[in-house]
Amino acid sequence: RIFDGLKVLQDNCIHISEGKIARIGKDLNAPGDAVVFEGTGCTLLPGLFDSHVHVLNTGGLKKSLIFGVTTVMDMGTNPEFLAEKKKEQAAGMADNRSDMVSGGMMITAPKGHGTQLGIPVQTIEKPDKAQAIIDICISTGSDYIKIIYDHALGFPTISKETLSALIDAAHKRKKMAVVHVATLQDARDAAESGADGLAHIYSAPESDSEFGRLAARDNIFVIPTLVAGESGGNVPGRKAIISDSRLAPYITPGDIAILDQSLSQMYGSTSNFYPVAERAVHELRNADAAILAGTDASDYNFGLMHGISLHRELELLVHAGLTPSEALASATSIPSRKFGLMDRGRIEKGLRADLVVVRGDPTADILATRDIIAVWKNGVQIDREAYRMAVARQKAEASRNAIGRQTASESGLVSDFEGETTTSRFGFGWAVMTDKVIGGKSTAEFKIVPDGANGSRGSLYISGEIIPGNQDSFAGAAFYAGKAPMMPADLSSKKEICFWAKGDGKKYQVRLYSMRTGGVPGINAFTAGSQWRMYSFSIASFNGADGRDFVAILFTAGPGHDKFSFQIDDVQIK
Repeated sequence: RIFDGLKVLQDNCIHISEGKIARIGKDLNAPGDAVVFEGTGCTLLPGLFDSHVHVLNTGGLKKSLIFGVTTVMDMGTNPEFLAEKKKEQAAGMADNRSDMVSGGMMITAPKGHGTQLGIPVQTIEKPDKAQAIIDICISTGSDYIKIIYDHALGFPTISKETLSALIDAAHKRKKMAVVHVATLQDARDAAESGADGLAHIYSAPESDSEFGRLAARDNIFVIPTLVAGESGGNVPGRKAIISDSRLAPYITPGDIAILDQSLSQMYGSTSNFYPVAERAVHELRNADAAILAGTDASDYNFGLMHGISLHRELELLVHAGLTPSEALASATSIPSRKFGLMDRGRIEKGLRADLVVVRGDPTADILATRDIIAVWKNGVQIDREAYRMAVARQKAEASRNAIGRQTASESGLVSDFEGETTTSRFGFGWAVMTDKVIGGKSTAEFKIVPDGANGSRGSLYISGEIIPGNQDSFAGAAFYAGKAPMMPADLSSKKEICFWAKGDGKKYQVRLYSMRTGGVPGINAFTAGSQWRMYSFSIASFNGADGRDFVAILFTAGPGHDKFSFQIDDVQIK
């Protein structure tokens, strides 16, 4: 069976040559030297699109491809990272990951939504600055323009006049404008201002069937991101994807830790609003407005994951009223058309061989998209088996690390570094953490050295280099308090973080990450002088944290450093 992006074809064979679809037909004869893939009982799909992600590292792109997503539309990233990925794509060096098309830097109000995420953004206060801001975004690689206009999350937002000026300035440079909205009035304002597309659908406690007709009339596409709304509302059943036997072998322990949490822990619950969002999608579909499948997956949005979450989004779109074929089109032919990527998104002679084979018939049962047998990018088949085996090894290692671990040690001691390894008394343990998670290039490493505080046997020596160019540059050693990275621990009985430090005389930071603050940590500073010194900070001093959803503490160099080295010892959370 072949679904070409719009409909099921009567043809049942395709021939791929030089990365493109060379022939489509009924029972084609294979050339003598061809590699034949037998797909009886299966369905061939175009490579899938996720039309709303935030990509901050190559790992997210590789993960997406494993789950059949061959192209992602990024809605806000680091421009240096974007330039690097574009260069590699243009050189044909990206067949092992999804292609990335991006809005580059988001545009928002000063202190508006997006400024808290630790990635470069552009801020604007007045309409007369619109063209200059748009030109900066384009000069740093934006393929289209992403604008934040949100009256629901509690952040400052731009005025409608500024929104209109930004959209007009984008159109003057022949760039599409995609507007992040949250309420029905936001969506109306964006439509009236000439937006080409909406990122998210309104989820305020009201709905309006007229908006669907407005979007259809003005040719505005909508990326509902129902899976993000579901995570924000902590909707029952959303975690079922973790245990789906068709996906589970490819889901890492780190993925599980993130999928197990929810956006409601970051921004507050919107459970009363999710039915409104679902109803809005139904009204858009009835009005024949363009609906694009997207997830809002990123490294900082809990409950969402690159690649994996798109399959849940397709399920939710069908639940909201789309047919399975319409949902498949929302992740193939429709985004390719709306974003002008006409070389992909369909199965047609001459187009790129970005393809996915699934067992069963997803045009009848949308859950069949999860049963992936093979993925091709530019005609190159992806080695999913190697990825599955790597995930199995990670799970085995995580299981071994979890044996004998407690939620917290009785004394509060994390590590005294007296042995040969960085053993911790509870939690997942120690790992390098750098700004590479948000697109930076800083480096760090650590090791046990025979020089501890108070004459003890050992301490943790942390060294590396801060490489400028990121809005938040950092590198150091992190202790993850949960059973896996990014999995929280309940340390509400603990009141302070204590440790000893010494080093090169520079100022360093200790950062506390919690679920409620997402990727934005509470920070305290300390000086690593030439002699050992004990430091103690109350947990409440880290932006009011209370330890209930404690994720990690990071000992790090930061902006203003170059090469650095310091030591820590006798780390306690007590």
